Amino acid sequence: MKTINLKNAISENVVTRESLRQLLVTVSESTVFDFSQVEFMSRSCADEFLKFKESSKFTISEKNVSKDVKAMLAAAANTRAQPPLRKVTFTPLKAIASL
Repeated sequence: MKTINLKNAISENVVTRESLRQLLVTVSESTVFDFSQVEFMSRSCADEFLKFKESSKFTISEKNVSKDVKAMLAAAANTRAQPPLRKVTFTPLKAIASL
């Protein structure tokens, strides 16, 4: 399984869908996305990542996801406009209600 470090591939701030898309189109096998030192992910990028994860024919997983990035991924997962193509497992933080 391949590992992609998002900080090295994009930045510690993942802010544009286009930068994320350019990386995601290179995925050609099951991949672990390493979020080490990623401090921020925009809501649009979180949505793009989840959409990719849902539609990928490969297993896509994450590791070393910060509390803030987890919260953004959970928020994006909870407000998806369209029904998912398949269920994506992502456990929202309990502290989200207090944000």
